[in-house]
Amino acid sequence: MIPPPTSWHLGLDLAQKRDRSALATVSCEWSIKGQCPVTFDWIRVPKLIIRDIDCFPIGLSYLIYPQAVAERLTHIQALTPAYTEPSVSLAIDASGPGAPVVDEFRRARLRINLRPFIITGGHQPGSGTVPRRTLITNLLLLLDHGSLVAPAHLPYWSELRDEMLQLSASDTHPLLSTAHDDIVMALALAVWQASRSHPDLLPTASGTPRRWNPIRFIY
Repeated sequence: MIPPPTSWHLGLDLAQKRDRSALATVSCEWSIKGQCPVTFDWIRVPKLIIRDIDCFPIGLSYLIYPQAVAERLTHIQALTPAYTEPSVSLAIDASGPGAPVVDEFRRARLRINLRPFIITGGHQPGSGTVPRRTLITNLLLLLDHGSLVAPAHLPYWSELRDEMLQLSASDTHPLLSTAHDDIVMALALAVWQASRSHPDLLPTASGTPRRWNPIRFIY
């Protein structure tokens, strides 16, 4: 039994007034965990792996972002079996300065599934919208249950950890006005799109919860 092919999910959070823009890349890997004793079907288990995080300084041209994603696609293609087209999606924050950046991506015609989202303060996802709280909750849920892991050498890991520790439990915004959340939002967008494409990533009610430990590496 061959596991399903790896899929790739990118999240792009665009700079507002004081934040950097950030691009997060995760891969969805599958493994076989035996057979069901009732149906004898193979049990396929997915896991998300944080592969890369890129940060960009404030004030960059809109043209830079499609170029950065194109470079990431080249790297992904190098990790993909020959004569195989990788499945890659890009979830992008289309609110604020996002609309013209989305237009640039459409003009670039990259081989990628473009998924623009308006991040809202609401309570339920809609067509093309997703509440900020839903993004953060989904990210923490997958971390807690071990469905999202990261290698020890991940660039910007310490910054990601610090950003997550700064989030307020009441509104998911940073507690300090000087704190940033660009990396955690880019990762949350990538993970949101991945969990929509692969619902098996989400824990079941019978699953054993595991608490995320920000002090050590996840993987």
